[in-house]
Amino acid sequence: MTKNGDRQAVAEAIECKLSTDADAGMRALREATPGASEEFARDLLAVAWRQGQASSDTRLRRQLVGYLLGVLHDGTPFLRTQALKFLQDFSSGDFDAQARTRLQEIPLEGEDAAGIVRLIGIAGVRSRQEELQRLAGTGFQTSGSALYAGVPWAACLALARMGDASCLQRIVEKTAQERDLIVRTTQLFADLAYTRQPAAFDALRGYLRSDARLPQLKDTVPGASEALYAAAAIAGHVEGSPVAEKDLREEDVTTVRRWAESQRGWRIKD
Repeated sequence: MTKNGDRQAVAEAIECKLSTDADAGMRALREATPGASEEFARDLLAVAWRQGQASSDTRLRRQLVGYLLGVLHDGTPFLRTQALKFLQDFSSGDFDAQARTRLQEIPLEGEDAAGIVRLIGIAGVRSRQEELQRLAGTGFQTSGSALYAGVPWAACLALARMGDASCLQRIVEKTAQERDLIVRTTQLFADLAYTRQPAAFDALRGYLRSDARLPQLKDTVPGASEALYAAAAIAGHVEGSPVAEKDLREEDVTTVRRWAESQRGWRIKD
């Protein structure tokens, strides 16, 4: 059993190798995984995710996606959930033919089904579109959190990301109809951005003029504006934003709004 201190040291060494010698780092990562405790395996997943987000090396990113998909297939329920969460932060170009083949075969069942459906949308596994159409259905039978965490909503999102105009329209309309401001801003704006479709960002642009605010957390501090969340969704996924998502403040909303309203097209990040 690897002690906490040793565990951290090994994980840090692997992370260092990945950043300096990708092939050696991947060998070390794969060699450390078999027989690892669940805690250590979780640390290794985090290493794979961090390096995947930090690296501009497409080959390495694809290898890390393959590693995470292996855990998604063979890991414990806890590790599968962690791997699935991390995989959704990668881009479509990080999924090579082998990764897409694995996603063609993975069953859409169990507690992680909605997340797997979203992952299929990110990877663009078009061979499963007919299956996703059946899962999405023709209308949403629930509302609120039960809807947005469910498989039908995820299937509609995945289809919209792959270009299904009908599903995209349903998502845009449902977002506009959602009366819970917290849900709309903290979840549905991100879901609109997930689709990577111009019409979704057109919809987000409309919320930049909203004067609605989330509930106050402190008596002396006003709640965040709906427009700020819309600005963050746009800045995080569109090239050319005058303010980076991580730097956005309430006073920047007007700047982002003016820029967004001047756009005749969106350069959407993958």
